[in-house]
Amino acid sequence: MDSNKDHEKIKRLALEFLKAHKTAVVATASRSCEPQAATVFYSIDDDFTFNFVTDRNSRKYKNLLENPYISIVVGVGPEVVTIQCGGHAELVDYAKETARAMKIAGKVIINSKLYFIPPSLPVLMNLTVELGIFIVKPSWMVMLDLEYQKDPQTFAKNYQRVLP
Repeated sequence: MDSNKDHEKIKRLALEFLKAHKTAVVATASRSCEPQAATVFYSIDDDFTFNFVTDRNSRKYKNLLENPYISIVVGVGPEVVTIQCGGHAELVDYAKETARAMKIAGKVIINSKLYFIPPSLPVLMNLTVELGIFIVKPSWMVMLDLEYQKDPQTFAKNYQRVLP
């Protein structure tokens, strides 16, 4: 198999993995380089764009306004597969782009699969919370799959480049 076909297979497997999950850890840093990590519910588009929603009073929201660079990790167990990526987070202006913002929030709610189980997405369910809606188009992404027993064909000893 040529390397282009291998890379396309890795991209397909990575997208399937990301679509099968609903939470990610996002890492941000303030302008003064103070780090912060938090778990968020997300949705992923076919072009690997991450969508997530947060409270405008959260540290991650404030950090992303000061410093829009973000890292994301999906896959923290029990399987030994992880995807790590990073890029520039874009705040979707709810007042100016209401339809787009609502569409993104809807995708996150659907992917969370918690919409009928209280307390589903506390940020979205609390009407007093002002939402920050973000998208991230990763500039880089890697996948590590140490699940040799489950699928020897996708097993890799090192991180495999997904993007660019």
